[in-house]
Amino acid sequence: MKLYRYIGLFRFLGRIVVLLLGFASLVVLAFCIHYMLGSEEETLQRILCIAVCVFIFGGLGIYLIYYGMNYDRMEAREQEATLEKERAERRKTAAQKLEEATRKQRSERMSYIAITILAATGVVYFFTEKDIWMIVICGGIAAFCLYMAIRNPDTEEVKNLKEDARRKQQIDSLLDNRKDNSAVVILENIPRLKLIEDAINSFGDEYLGRKNGRNTVIIWKVDHNSYALTFPLGYQPDAPANLFWELYGYDMQPVGWFPSRHIKTCGQWTMLYLDEDGEIVGVTDDGHHFATNTEEGIFHLAPAADRHLPFRPRYNIAERNRTKLEYFS
Repeated sequence: MKLYRYIGLFRFLGRIVVLLLGFASLVVLAFCIHYMLGSEEETLQRILCIAVCVFIFGGLGIYLIYYGMNYDRMEAREQEATLEKERAERRKTAAQKLEEATRKQRSERMSYIAITILAATGVVYFFTEKDIWMIVICGGIAAFCLYMAIRNPDTEEVKNLKEDARRKQQIDSLLDNRKDNSAVVILENIPRLKLIEDAINSFGDEYLGRKNGRNTVIIWKVDHNSYALTFPLGYQPDAPANLFWELYGYDMQPVGWFPSRHIKTCGQWTMLYLDEDGEIVGVTDDGHHFATNTEEGIFHLAPAADRHLPFRPRYNIAERNRTKLEYFS
């Protein structure tokens, strides 16, 4: 299913919902004002209630109507802000992630120390008041927080940050010492980089996140609205096919060149692309043709004598001006 086709419909429905909520807020405001004017409360109380209603429902209604009228622009701004945050997170080095983990751990320790001091102060105060139960409660809190401040265990968030830092350090080391940029996927006429990022994130639900770095994807900008994807640390045999289907789901038409030995075809290079039915087809540099074949849920390419596809020379991004944009691992 091509998800990108439905984005316009979702945006239209979102705009309608926001506008309806805005008008509903104004209707509630009108009802509240009508009720307040007819009540028997003092004039000052009615004015204050009306002012509060205008501030809450009137402000909310006007904002929602403005948001609905400028829905596309507001949504695009929010999405771009989210994307920039995700990109900044991906660009963090291992050292930056470790520093962030250390900072969070230090902050948690200081919180425990502060609570310990407050609880100890409570112990002193209730000792003068001779309140035994409160002394026991405050003493227990102080002892627990002091123990946590001394032990300072990793929270789940800190553990995840440290694990991300270790994994990023491993992958950076692999990228520095072992590079394989032979396979390349070309995407042309792409209006927004976000489409590729979304597709790779969907692909990554199953294929990224491996400690050995396989299936790591680098995005390169090679021309206006044209991008290239490479696999610097190699890939699983079925990863290219699944990446193609994810890209196709966002209305993109990828074309890729892969070493034949990696996808079990023949010749030296195999060019893959998607036909009009969304089926992955391929042709090798020695003229053999292949098509999708799935047996027991396992994808592979099978010889297809009925296909007659032209083979184009491999797109060599090393010979072109290109800019590394992002890498997903």
